[in-house]
Amino acid sequence: MRLRQIENIADSPEWLELWQRDSFQHPWYLPGQLRVAQARPPSGYYLPEAFRVGFEQTDNRECRPLGLLVDDRAGPILGIPLSIEVVGSTVRLSAFGRPLCPIEDQDADGHRRKTAAKMIHRRLEQLKQEYQAERYHIRDLLFAGRLSCLAEQVLRGGGQAVPFFSQTIDLTLSDHEIRADLRDSLRNLLSRRRRDLVVTLVTSDNVTAGHRDTLRELHLRQYGRELQTDAGWEALRHAVAGGSAFFLFGSIDGEYACGAYFSYSSKYCHYSIAANDPTRYGAGLSYLLLWRAIEHSRDLGCRLFEVGDRIYPGQHDHVAAKFHAISHFKAGFGSRVATRLDVFSKA
Repeated sequence: MRLRQIENIADSPEWLELWQRDSFQHPWYLPGQLRVAQARPPSGYYLPEAFRVGFEQTDNRECRPLGLLVDDRAGPILGIPLSIEVVGSTVRLSAFGRPLCPIEDQDADGHRRKTAAKMIHRRLEQLKQEYQAERYHIRDLLFAGRLSCLAEQVLRGGGQAVPFFSQTIDLTLSDHEIRADLRDSLRNLLSRRRRDLVVTLVTSDNVTAGHRDTLRELHLRQYGRELQTDAGWEALRHAVAGGSAFFLFGSIDGEYACGAYFSYSSKYCHYSIAANDPTRYGAGLSYLLLWRAIEHSRDLGCRLFEVGDRIYPGQHDHVAAKFHAISHFKAGFGSRVATRLDVFSKA
């Protein structure tokens, strides 16, 4: 068994083979989406303060790629998209700003997976010491509800874990089953067709810089100020052009009223960014756009649609009220809340 360091996972046949064996294929960790991550680092607003690490979008961030992969004669077993992330004097081991996530062949036997996890963990600890990096953060997707071998290694090494919750939709269910699980008000909204709303799907076949600018303008209208960099917006257009994302826009009377960005793999679609014209707030446009995204994701062959992070009063009493309101919005999409685990290495 050997550990490989792969600078460019997009050009690695071994990495592609491992990705095909992964049960989730979370789109956040596709090469095109890692470029988005570098330009638009995610917020850890839901984490307890002791675990929260965040950089402003305007910070000068450098991410040096260093993917890790373990294989043997039977093929690849475990890997992580990795970067050495540098912001000023601070160094982190991350997936270009996102939590590290094990990409794994779950059909490999337990001995192979445990051995591969030990090798990856040992290398992470070496890099952490070599670069004097902060504690690293792993997002364990908990395949079949089980702790990954890598997360277990980190916890056995003195790490700590915090649960993460996300609203999901099983796209293998029938349309009737999915609709039946929606909040009553949302189901009623979908049954009343809005003839004034025109929804436009934008993919790699027709994306332009104008679509990028439209979502940016809607975002500016909603929040009243720029929250992303030029590079961040361009990264979205590039991801759509590269086939790892799509835009959806809703227009009324020829004017754009809402827009959203969705990343996807062959198995998994993720609702990532949305913006609305605040003068049309409360019209249910976000729900209608999301439902169209769910339909398109099924057309793409995805098995899982992630609406996004959920928070709860007791677990997240430190989080601002607006995020609890967003969580309530997401809760309208059904009863399936997935539990993930945020695992942090020993400081």
